[in-house]
Amino acid sequence: MSDRIYVRTNGKMEELEEQPFSEEQEDVLQELIGKHPDILSGAQIRPENPLRWILITREQGIPEELGAANRWSVDHLLIDQEARPTLVETKLRKNPEVRRAVVGQLLEYAAHARRSWDVDDLRHTFEAQHDWQTKFRALAAEEPDLDEFWRKVKINLRASNLRLLVVADEVPDSLARIVEFLNEQMRDVEVLAVEVKRYVGGGRETFVPRVIGRSAKPRASGASTNTTLKKIIDQFPEGPVRDAAKTLIRRAGSAGAAFEPGSLGTSIRLPSGASRLLNRPITLAWVYPQEIGNRVGFRGTRHFTFGVEKRILDSEPRTAVNDTLRAYVTQFETDTYAHDLES
Repeated sequence: MSDRIYVRTNGKMEELEEQPFSEEQEDVLQELIGKHPDILSGAQIRPENPLRWILITREQGIPEELGAANRWSVDHLLIDQEARPTLVETKLRKNPEVRRAVVGQLLEYAAHARRSWDVDDLRHTFEAQHDWQTKFRALAAEEPDLDEFWRKVKINLRASNLRLLVVADEVPDSLARIVEFLNEQMRDVEVLAVEVKRYVGGGRETFVPRVIGRSAKPRASGASTNTTLKKIIDQFPEGPVRDAAKTLIRRAGSAGAAFEPGSLGTSIRLPSGASRLLNRPITLAWVYPQEIGNRVGFRGTRHFTFGVEKRILDSEPRTAVNDTLRAYVTQFETDTYAHDLES
C-alpha cells in the first residue's frame, strides 16, 4: 500500500497518495530541482542558518584538468549564500546506480572540478541567465558585492570546501549508510542524500523532502574561514609585520589558495596539477603569528615565511610560477632579514 499524506484546507480533508516517478521521469525530478532548488530543504541541512541556493547551470561539464575538454557532467551546480559550491546528482529508485555507484561518481566529479573549473567561466554562465540579478539579490542577505562573492567561490572551490548531494525519490539503506559514514569522516566536503517523495491527489502535486546523513559536527564554511583568518592577522603585532601578513593572506585568497591550520600556525597552499612528486597542493607560505611555549615556526622562523621547498621546486617542470619563485630567491638572498632554510 502506498504512503499517504493528508491536507486540510478550510476544514476540508484531502488525501494525497504517493506516486513514484516512473523510470522515464528522472529528467522531471532534475527539472524540478533546477527551477526550485529550495526543494532540497536547506533548513533541514542547517537549521540554525538555512541554506539558500542559486542554480549556476544544469549539466555542468567537468574536464580532467583545466583547459581540457569536458569528460563528465554533473546534473546541477548550485552555490549557496556563503559561496560554497554544491554538486547535485539525481537518481531514481529504479536506477541501480542509486545504491553505491552514485557516491563514487560524485566524489570523482568533485576531485576534478575543484582543480579544473574556471570560476570566471562559472560566473559568466550564471550571468548569462536573463534573471540572474533577481536570483542573486534573493540569495544575499544584503546588497551583494559580486566580485567578493565570486572571490569566495574561488577560495572554497580550490580548498575543496564543497557540498555533494545525492537526490532520489527513495534513498536505500545502503546509500544512507555510505553517506552517513562519509559525512562523519570528511572534514571539508559535506556529503548528504535528499529523498524527495511525490504525492498526488485532488489535481495537485506535493513534494516532501527528507535529508539523510546530516552530521552534528560543525562544518567548514566561507564565513568561518574568514573569521579564522581575521584571528590569525589580529595575533600579529601592530605595524609593518601585521600589514605585510594581511597583504600576503589577502593576495593568496584572491589567487584561490587554501589555508591549512596547524599546531604552530597556518600554511598557505595552491594546487599543483603538474607535480610529479606530490599529488596534492604545494605549500608556498607559512604564517606563525606568535610563539607557542618555546616553539616557533618552521625551522625557527617567526611571523611568516614565503617560498617553496627546493626538492619540490626542482621536481616541477619549468613554468611561470617556478620562474617567479626563483626570481624571489634571487631578489631576497642578499637581504639581511632573509634566511636560506635549505642550509
